[in-house]
Amino acid sequence: MFTYSSQPLPTKTGYRQVLERSYQRARHKMERMIEEPHRFTQEEIEALQAYLAQLEKEMYLYH
Repeated sequence: MFTYSSQPLPTKTGYRQVLERSYQRARHKMERMIEEPHRFTQEEIEALQAYLAQLEKEMYLYH
């Protein structure tokens, strides 16, 4: 059985804003990783780099 949300689907502009906020948070975390590399594992750093690359790609597509 499917249930539907009463929330409307995000608009292109709304989705772009969500992407931009996500990107800013991820960039901030990357800056912390650069400042304090001993607090993060190599896997965490690589995962965040991949996430940032994906966000950049989506931001380009929704520009």
